[in-house]
Amino acid sequence: MGVGKSTVSDIHTHRVYRYQPEQGVRLYLAESGYSNGLVLNNDNELVLLQSRSRKIVTMASSVNDPKTNYRELVSRYQGQQFNSPNDGIYDQQGTLFFSDPTYGLAKQLDDPAKELSFQGVYLLNAKGQLNVLDKQLIYPNGVALSGDEKTLYVAASNPDKPAWYQYQLNQDGTVKNKALFYQLPAVADNSHCRMD
Repeated sequence: MGVGKSTVSDIHTHRVYRYQPEQGVRLYLAESGYSNGLVLNNDNELVLLQSRSRKIVTMASSVNDPKTNYRELVSRYQGQQFNSPNDGIYDQQGTLFFSDPTYGLAKQLDDPAKELSFQGVYLLNAKGQLNVLDKQLIYPNGVALSGDEKTLYVAASNPDKPAWYQYQLNQDGTVKNKALFYQLPAVADNSHCRMD
């Protein structure tokens, strides 16, 4: 079982755990930068979306010899700090698609540390170029790609309008067309909801 499919972030304790059938669950990283999403890039490096550190980093050691030494990939859009990088996925060209809601900020949408006026869905290509794909979603969350990598799916955890959206992609990963994929009813009582 590969590291990417067997590791899980425990956001609140700032740790990453790994499950192996012969060993069970064990500590993998003691200080994760409050990672949320974990994904392997095309070079088999572990990439951590650090929700409270508000950046995306690569672990600078082998996945088989984990160390809390990180290289920053990106932390800002047009000079402004990300909200709280959440989830990501790579395509075969080495493009990272990721979501940036406000879950890692104490007061979320009203947090004084929030620099961006939106919660984005982005792509970071293999050359390090960052593009925003959507600025309209409230609480963009999980992301996935279709098998042919021509469609990006994004879950929006907006309690007033929870939904999945689909984005038809151009060859360079930019959006050709956005459409509602599936709409859920509003959450009646979201006072206890926190999706980080």
